[in-house]
Amino acid sequence: MSLAPRTPVAWRRSIGDRARNAAQGTGRRPGDLQRQFVYSRFLARVFQDETWVLKGGVAVLARVIDARHSKDIDLLAALTDIDDAVLSLRAACGRKADDPFTFQITGRTPTRDNDGQPAVNGAELRMEALIGPTSIERFRVDLVVGSTMTAEPEKITPPMPFEMEGIRTPTYRVYPAVDHVADKLCATESRYGIDRDRRSSRARDLVDLVVFARTQEFDAGALWNAVEVERSMRNLPAAPTLDVPSSWAPQYAQEARSTPVCSGMDFDAAVTLTRSFLDPVLSGVRRSGRWDPTACTWARY
Repeated sequence: MSLAPRTPVAWRRSIGDRARNAAQGTGRRPGDLQRQFVYSRFLARVFQDETWVLKGGVAVLARVIDARHSKDIDLLAALTDIDDAVLSLRAACGRKADDPFTFQITGRTPTRDNDGQPAVNGAELRMEALIGPTSIERFRVDLVVGSTMTAEPEKITPPMPFEMEGIRTPTYRVYPAVDHVADKLCATESRYGIDRDRRSSRARDLVDLVVFARTQEFDAGALWNAVEVERSMRNLPAAPTLDVPSSWAPQYAQEARSTPVCSGMDFDAAVTLTRSFLDPVLSGVRRSGRWDPTACTWARY
């Protein structure tokens, strides 16, 4: 077994080499795997206490290694004030872990619109990962307080994108799957802009819904409860069906190409699948039962 790199330059070279080797034959980009590794080192510091819950695309990746890659990290803080949350995250950046990384916040921008959630307050943080004086990666953290969960966070220890000697995989506290799906659904239903007349442009939400439908089990009653709570938080009316903007088709195709779970599923097939998953719950046809991700159908317990 080779020894861990000894210098910042050697670490950077080794991470890049291992990312390229791990990406071979998978359809994944080496840069994505390198960033995912850096995320794991940052989150190893964050999850040394239970202040935090992982949301967004990185949370989906924690569940499903073949989900889409995310270019930022979404964190929910169990605090009421966003300034306190930023201070707490800054303190987490200074913690030690079983690697030579250091992390620093290099900038902060208030989150605009907060994804149509009036009770949520947020900040966008620019981050830098370093080994010694050498910059390894820059990324963004979208930090929020005030987001609602209808279940307890799930503890997940995801596989590493590649192995490094002496480095252990951290365990994350991950946003409940039912709340994650409700968040994606309601983001699609919401209207944005000053006049609240603009549809979401986030085709990646459809990609994530496909990943959930193809890989995770759900209880119909728990999913409906999460949808009701999220709609109430966003002041959204009830709707019996998932309405996906047709304008998402090109961006969906681009995102799906680099997401192995979406292999063979074009835009129309993705919409059909997610409607078969969500519409029975949204329309009231299904208030009990279990979603079977292998058969992609609802079944009785």
